[in-house]
Amino acid sequence: MSFVPPQVPQSPPSGMGRLVDRAKVSVVGGWVVLSVGVMLLVAWAGLSMALVIDQLRRTPPASNVWIGPLVVAFFFVPLGVIFTVKGLRGRILCMELFERGVVFTNYRGGQTLLWEDITAVYWEQFSHRTDVALGLEVTTHRTAKLTIVPRFGKHVVVDERFPRHVELAAVIRDAAGEAMLPRHEAALMRGERIFFGPVGIDRWGLHTAQAAYPWEIVAAVRWEPDGPSAWYSVYGTNHARLTTLSASAIPNGIIFQIILERLGKLGASAGADAALGDGLLTAARRLLTRSRVS
Repeated sequence: MSFVPPQVPQSPPSGMGRLVDRAKVSVVGGWVVLSVGVMLLVAWAGLSMALVIDQLRRTPPASNVWIGPLVVAFFFVPLGVIFTVKGLRGRILCMELFERGVVFTNYRGGQTLLWEDITAVYWEQFSHRTDVALGLEVTTHRTAKLTIVPRFGKHVVVDERFPRHVELAAVIRDAAGEAMLPRHEAALMRGERIFFGPVGIDRWGLHTAQAAYPWEIVAAVRWEPDGPSAWYSVYGTNHARLTTLSASAIPNGIIFQIILERLGKLGASAGADAALGDGLLTAARRLLTRSRVS
């Protein structure tokens, strides 16, 4: 991992390969937010000074001249600070996807992460629904969050701060999954147990902190939404649910699904938001096909 001055890279870093995708926040928007924050703080300072001067000119001068500025501060200062901080942080924000990794740049500087530097990728996507009438719900928009966990350094997050963040998060998720898949498959072929957060998988079966389930009693592992959350439900050959696994707690979800697919244990998604799970399932099977060809 390397750190560079806080500016958007204009040329690919050495050894990163071809630029695949880039998402950059508008600099103009950041400056506008920063200007609003600064104007609010300046307005508070000017109004406070006027109030103090007015109190001091009175006969006799007021003893509690600080009360006026304090009251005004309750409105101007919090908003001014919030807008100023958001403006300072939002002026520079860029994510670049290369063949061999990603480059993340914000107001603090830049992080260059090769795929081998990354230990885990957490991905979440949700549909936001609105009740129109008579219990009828419609999907208003979708959001996603991708968290990249490097071996060293801070996590990198792709979320609603970025333009077209849902598409960007999915593309990086797939690229990271394709790059990290060989090491997981190699470990499994050597007879090792590979871990996805709290879940372990080996040739014998699926392991959790509470119990272990041999593959001969597992019929399928299915992605299922539950309101704002999603789960992987493990079903037995008797069609009973053996256990549930929080999807948000499982890193490298696309690799998790590919391994289950190779073992013949990945079931179709279910529920009202099954399309979200089907999208991940489709991506997993696409990468699986590409890995077989290669």
